[in-house]
Amino acid sequence: MANSEIIGAGQDAAHRAPKKYKVIYADPPWEVMAGSKQSRKTEDSQKSLPLRYPTMKIEEIMSLPVSRIKEKDSVLFLWTINKYIEQAYSVARAWGFSPSTMLVWDKTPKGIGLGGTFTLANEYLLFCRSGTLKATKRIKGNHWFFQREAHSKKPDFFRNMIVDVFGDLPRIELFARQRVEGWDAWGNEIEESPVLGEECPAQNTMEICHTAPNSASMQNAQLALEL
Repeated sequence: MANSEIIGAGQDAAHRAPKKYKVIYADPPWEVMAGSKQSRKTEDSQKSLPLRYPTMKIEEIMSLPVSRIKEKDSVLFLWTINKYIEQAYSVARAWGFSPSTMLVWDKTPKGIGLGGTFTLANEYLLFCRSGTLKATKRIKGNHWFFQREAHSKKPDFFRNMIVDVFGDLPRIELFARQRVEGWDAWGNEIEESPVLGEECPAQNTMEICHTAPNSASMQNAQLALEL
């Protein structure tokens, strides 16, 4: 992937502007519980259990400096869940994008399922735009069925579809669990994760500055970001 770092006009020559991206793919750790124990017995507690990873409040997610790493003409694919569909639109706007289309992942139920009167078996991927970035092809439909995998893991299909639709452009996955070829990755499970929105020292020969966010910083929304 081509290095998109540039020297900003009037910027200190000792620093380079943060790398910017045409495609941003994000799966925030929304503040929810994990549901009740799937294998519970009648006498077990019906209360929901905490997730195995730290979550973030809406305000913390909105305050991330994503707008500093996006190109003027770029797209955002933002994962959300039923509880936070409305808030996802606000997050996208706070990051500098205009919501466009809601994509749906229909997955197999597990156990008694989350939800109340209706159990939930969907997750949602909000497609958003900034400026005008042309797609290379048109996709028929916005709804797909895939088996669920490990907790919170999304089907690789969606990441691959994004590249298929917009091409091999500079792209990053936020809150990533693993590195994928062709993608920059940022998250507390990624070693040497990039510092979002930070200027890079001129002597840094890497494409982007790096640091590794940790669980504690995720909890207080700093996420190793240098704002």
